Amino acid sequence: MLEFSLILTKLLPLWAILGIILVIILLHIKQTQRAKVNLEIWLNNNQFRLISIERRYLRRGPYMWKSSKAQVIFRIYLTNNEDEEKIAWVKCGSYFKGAAFSDDLDVIFD
Repeated sequence: MLEFSLILTKLLPLWAILGIILVIILLHIKQTQRAKVNLEIWLNNNQFRLISIERRYLRRGPYMWKSSKAQVIFRIYLTNNEDEEKIAWVKCGSYFKGAAFSDDLDVIFD
């Protein structure tokens, strides 16, 4: 029994690291899904159709110095009801809460 508890205490740091990695992955998935849902709501409310979407990690456009790592930045290509093509930058989430816990959405058209 003593050997088993010794093995558990040696593996505890490994389990803690794996747990932290799992939480980070789940938060990343949650923020991406919530950002896409909020973007879809915005598109429907403003009568736009999405052509393509790119999530930006490094090249964050006009949000380079105005966003936190918790916010999700998209580069989107869309059309309106008159079939005019537009390109825009979208920032999802608030500065402190990020996209995982906030519904804020900011759009800048080119």
